Formats: sequence, structure tokens, C-alpha cells
Amino acid sequence: MTWLSSSPSPHRACCIITTCFQLSFSMGRTVPSFRIALANEESRWRVYRSYLNKKERIAFDDMFARVRNYCSCCMMAANLVPFYPIAMSILFDHYRELKDMEKTLGERKKSSLTTHETNPKPVDCGTLDQFVEPE
Repeated sequence: MTWLSSSPSPHRACCIITTCFQLSFSMGRTVPSFRIALANEESRWRVYRSYLNKKERIAFDDMFARVRNYCSCCMMAANLVPFYPIAMSILFDHYRELKDMEKTLGERKKSSLTTHETNPKPVDCGTLDQFVEPE
């Protein structure tokens, strides 16, 4: 056996070590930035998205877009499974919207009750001719 065939070349070993070093120490973090993790998670769901119809795709994209409003919160949670903060952000956003709708509906009910009580509409009773029998 020759030296070249029995062991890897020194140049190749150097490239492997450099590549490993770059992969593990490129940003100095153990957890990737949440924006990057969100983009990766979104790309993982690309196949699922492709089977949705056009209206559902728009809703799906909107759902992921809402998560971007909570990126700083998700980043501070520093969860190793990015789907958990993504799902929580979507749930929280929908919960917040539901509470806003509930509040708006309550205000509308109150205003319609107070308007109805202060300005009652006259009841049309018709004419007396309806109630009098002809002789």
C-alpha cells in the first residue's frame, strides 16, 4: 500500500476539519435565530401547503405570517423544537382576535339595548277597522 491510498490526504483532512468548524461555530450559537428556524419550519410544511387549494394556501401563508409578529417572544423562549412556539403564537393570535371580537360584540349589544330603550320604535297597531266586526 502506498501512503496516498492508505490514509486521506492532509489537504482533505484539513478541509473536513475546516468545514466542521464552520458548521458548528459560524454564528456562535447553539440555537439558530428564530427567524431562520421559522423559515426552515415553513419550508418543511411546503409539501402540505402544495395540496391545499388556492384559498386555503392564502390562509396558510397568513397563518405563518402572523407568527412573524411574535418572533421576539419566540426567540426569548429558546425552545429547541421550533414548532412549539410557532403553534403557540398562532393560538395566541387567534385567541386575541377572538377576545377582540367578543368585546366588540358585547359593546354592540349594549349600544343596541340602550338605543332601543331610550328611543323605542312606535308599534303599528293598524286601524280600529281591523277589530270592529261589520254589522
